[in-house]
Amino acid sequence: MVVNNLYQAKTDDVAASMEFSDDFIAQVLHDIYRRGKAQSPTDLSPELFRAILRSFNQATAQGMAAADVPDLDDDFRQALRHSNEVFSAFKVHRMQSDMARLLTDSNGDLKPFNQWANDVLPIASHQCGAWLRTEYDTAVIRAHQAADWQQFLREADVLPNLKWMPSTSPNPGADHQLFWNTVRPINDPFWNEHRPGDRWNCKCSLTSTDEPCTAAPSSDKASNPQPGLDSNPGTDKTTFSQSHPYFPKSCSSCPFNKGMKNRLMKVFRNEEKHCYNCSKINRAIQQPGVATAKALVDNVAKDMIARKTACSFYSFSDREVAKIKQQGVELVSRDIFLSDQRILHALRDFKKNNGKSVSPDELKFFVENIAACSMYFDTEKANIIFATNQNGKVQKFVVEPNYKIKANGTKFTANAFITAGVTQQYNLDEDKYIKIR
Repeated sequence: MVVNNLYQAKTDDVAASMEFSDDFIAQVLHDIYRRGKAQSPTDLSPELFRAILRSFNQATAQGMAAADVPDLDDDFRQALRHSNEVFSAFKVHRMQSDMARLLTDSNGDLKPFNQWANDVLPIASHQCGAWLRTEYDTAVIRAHQAADWQQFLREADVLPNLKWMPSTSPNPGADHQLFWNTVRPINDPFWNEHRPGDRWNCKCSLTSTDEPCTAAPSSDKASNPQPGLDSNPGTDKTTFSQSHPYFPKSCSSCPFNKGMKNRLMKVFRNEEKHCYNCSKINRAIQQPGVATAKALVDNVAKDMIARKTACSFYSFSDREVAKIKQQGVELVSRDIFLSDQRILHALRDFKKNNGKSVSPDELKFFVENIAACSMYFDTEKANIIFATNQNGKVQKFVVEPNYKIKANGTKFTANAFITAGVTQQYNLDEDKYIKIR
């Protein structure tokens, strides 16, 4: 396996495996199995995408905080976070695709779930264990170095040169030792070809200095940057480069570039790969799960039948989790799930007859715009209330934290949409409602 070989050289430096819970992995596997071979390459598992992205964003925040560089530009931070979104999308796509290829046996028949789950367990173990830990540790280092580079640029008038500092690893590799203590100007082309952090889990670093420059060491193929790290995060503003094996070799082979016409156009235009600035990838990573949730509403509204399916469509932010915790609720999961059973409950006839029900379009509006909705904590029922104002009416959408969900052929605990209805704004102004945002 290409990625395993790429990371293998640094396994001695990698911390203990960072795996998701067994319940979470089971939930992801049930979702992939339920969708089967027909799932679109761009239909990323929302739960898995968010969990992977949270890991990389946490690594980026950790690395920048450790650098202790004041007043980092918000656009710079956002660019790094966006690069994490793109990398997470390709990582999740790779994991899902590898698993989907094993869904059928040699006769083309769908395997029983337990057999398939056992077959794909090594994939989950690599992607959500050792590989993710290697990527996390390297992302921390790269974010630290990206922030450092911004400071080096600020100090260039006083400290115009950069010095390659030796590795802090107890078992440093030989590939970077020839560069240790090299001093070159900050704008020297040398730093475009070699720099600390261009090997997986490298623990070398740079420091700014006014020491005199040294000769640039001669290098060979063995000291070239490894795939995924052949860019300077301080200038390119990306955590990993698009040469990583998760990424396609070209636009024409990209799974997010759907349709033969699109792929042929890329070939004829000889377009250079631009994964971090691609509108098609941006659409795939924009609110994963929202399209699935809206389709679920349409299906229930059409035949008014619940088939015990559910999907997540929103993930609470760190700030929202902290606000909810202040009210005495420790969330087991950040994700909010929408089930067809609760959709049916929200659209049921007797609410319609009382003029208190929301319409399918109003429910879909909530799903699509939840990030912008007013949000309250109900201190009496310990529920979370989202409010919208549509068609001259105020609607409230109720989410119960840590709800035991039975859907998609499994049982799990998450935050669940429970019901919805029409209300009045003055009801939301009552003392029992604590505004979160």
